[in-house]
Formats: sequence, C-alpha cells, structure tokens
Amino acid sequence: MPCPDEDLVVLGDGACVGAGAYLAAHELTRNGKFKRGPIIVGDDCTVGPSARLTPHVTVKTGGNVSALVCALPGQTFQAKGDHTPRRIPPGPPPSIAASIAARPASPTG
Repeated sequence: MPCPDEDLVVLGDGACVGAGAYLAAHELTRNGKFKRGPIIVGDDCTVGPSARLTPHVTVKTGGNVSALVCALPGQTFQAKGDHTPRRIPPGPPPSIAASIAARPASPTG
C-alpha cells in the first residue's frame, strides 16, 4: 500500500515498526485546516504494534513507543522503555496535587 506521507516519514537504521502501527504525517485540525509535519523515528527505535504517530512526533535514537500508544503532535520519545512525552511534566497536575495536599487526614481506628 502506498504511503501518502512518505516524504515526511523518516525511519532510522535498525528502526522497527510493529504490525498495525499507523504513521500519519497529516492531520485535519478542529478548524478544518489540513496540516502536514514530519515524523522522525531514529536509529534502533521501536514503534509498537497498533501505535499511532501523528505529525511532528520524534522518537530519538534508542527510543521506544509502546503498543497502542497514541502520540500527539509535538511529542518526543526519549529512551527505550519510556513513552512519557517530554512536554508533559511528571506527577499529577498542580490542581490535583493541591487538592490531595489539602485533604484532612483520615482518622485511624
């Protein structure tokens, strides 16, 4: 099957793309605009089965995208086994962290 975005998808040496993975370097935005952007899968990377990569996704050398992951535009995958995008800080959002900290301690009986 031909790839309509083959000019925007870059696969590094030793990259492995699992069965059913979907690499779409195009998207239709909410306001109806058609946008295209590169998908870069570096050397010795793995894209798991049925994973979905969208425009402007980068998997750095040795990176791994787990099976069934839907990578949103702009996400970067770092090291093998890590599918947490770099742009999202670890831990709960500040609003949830504040509500957890504000809870009164439960009585122990």
